[in-house]
Amino acid sequence: MAIKGVFAGVALATAGLVNAGGAVAAVSDGVVRVLIISDMSGAYSDSGGQGSVTAAEMAATALGGEVAGSPVEVITADSKLDPEHARRTLKRIHADTPVDLVTGHLASSVGLKLQAFAEEHDIAIVHSGPSSTAFTNESCSPVAVQWGFDTNATATATVRASMQEGARRWYFLTADVPFGHDLQASAAATVEDMGGTVVGQTLLQQPVADALPALGAALEAEPEVIGLAMGGSDLHTAIRGAYEAGVQQAGVTPVALEFYINDIRRLGLYVTAGLRYATSFYWDRNEATRTWSQHFQRLQGAMPTMPQAGVYSATRHYLETVDAIGEDSAATVVPAMGERPVDDGVFANDAHIREDGRMVHDMMLVEVKSALDSRGAWNYLDVLTTIPGEQAFRPMTEGRCPGVH
Repeated sequence: MAIKGVFAGVALATAGLVNAGGAVAAVSDGVVRVLIISDMSGAYSDSGGQGSVTAAEMAATALGGEVAGSPVEVITADSKLDPEHARRTLKRIHADTPVDLVTGHLASSVGLKLQAFAEEHDIAIVHSGPSSTAFTNESCSPVAVQWGFDTNATATATVRASMQEGARRWYFLTADVPFGHDLQASAAATVEDMGGTVVGQTLLQQPVADALPALGAALEAEPEVIGLAMGGSDLHTAIRGAYEAGVQQAGVTPVALEFYINDIRRLGLYVTAGLRYATSFYWDRNEATRTWSQHFQRLQGAMPTMPQAGVYSATRHYLETVDAIGEDSAATVVPAMGERPVDDGVFANDAHIREDGRMVHDMMLVEVKSALDSRGAWNYLDVLTTIPGEQAFRPMTEGRCPGVH
């Protein structure tokens, strides 16, 4: 990975000072410190939270708990889903015990605030949960990588695969927040690019208390698909409403534009059966993912979500890179991460990091099984198709990362 555009001079100058005379600098304070700052008790704690801590610790353990001759320490903080609180927390922790890598956060607003601090203080930051496309566009950074997915990938991958099966008429139920608008914009653009039609939309104010009126309006427009551009408890309300309204019985397919396996666990197979969504990870995909996930479950008590598996993958790749180059300056480590293929056998195989900070990997279109088809706890999904990374993610040439083409 070439160092990102307008940041190249600063990063190379920093690297030159660190490695002056060809000598390899040591780990800065004798410890490689990973901070998991996640939602530990709120709405997204099941998706990240303590499970992200477990994933990071598994990555450190896989490397023997030591890289570049220095111990690896995983520390934890609660973001409270509050950008300012998260930044203050990182500032306080970094002042007491210098942090080398920040990851595990979920909200894009939190990620952007943490990234600004990380860039100022030469800290690597990996976004395994935040899905805003800003991280590889106008807010790209030489110390940052977006690891898991983004709103463009989850929306367009789901829409593209659905339309290839003939679904032409779409209606969107959208949370009236930037996250929801991003999801709908990406999905609607793909619908129109592929010759489909958006027959209507309803914007829902947060928190969504009742989605039935909006679903009724959607069914009146006679769509073939209802796209749900929202997340968290709002999405749960909409999915329950779709079940109560008999959306699938009416011949309409509900599609979640961002969804996790723990959402299925919470809602149940009777409510979610037949729902489709795109994901970067499913624990039961192959023998390697099953082995790793079953170990995670023994430690955590639940199967890993996509962001949690992403934390493992990102932390491991970061630590392996530090071990290979012998130092932990973000200005040097992050470009070096891009020079190494990402191939952990769990989350990513034969993947790579682009100049704009996007980690490009395959995604899957999955469908929730019926209760009768499920073979047991957590066996919830059928993988319908694998979407190559180059198709799943927006081309770098269409991005807005300064100096990157």
